[in-house]
Amino acid sequence: SRILAEFAPALSALGLEGRLLLRSDSLRIEPGSILGLGAIEWRAMRLARVGGINFGSHIARLRGGGDKVGIEFGTIEGPTRLSGGGTWTPNNGLKISGTFDPGDSPPAMTTFLQGVCSEYRSRRCTFRFPG
Repeated sequence: SRILAEFAPALSALGLEGRLLLRSDSLRIEPGSILGLGAIEWRAMRLARVGGINFGSHIARLRGGGDKVGIEFGTIEGPTRLSGGGTWTPNNGLKISGTFDPGDSPPAMTTFLQGVCSEYRSRRCTFRFPG
């Protein structure tokens, strides 16, 4: 949670819980360059301060290509579905977009998503960062 507080303080304020795992056999981080493949898994993701909403477990697959990292999102397990992707570069930072489907989640999830999504239509959240 300390890493999250540093990189995404607004999300940290929601009381995000879960376990972050970084997996890689070939990801190399060097000054000015990220090369290889890796993945960040967020297991049992929950929002403690928003009624303990369960988001399930999701993954961000990383493909380092020098000064640019490609990112692809997916779902590992749980009641929700995440898809999308984006890039990270040292000069432009993180740029991502995608969709989040709450599935059969409780009404608290719908209320939360209606408040934070760029667009919420037909029980599907479309997001973009930066907005």
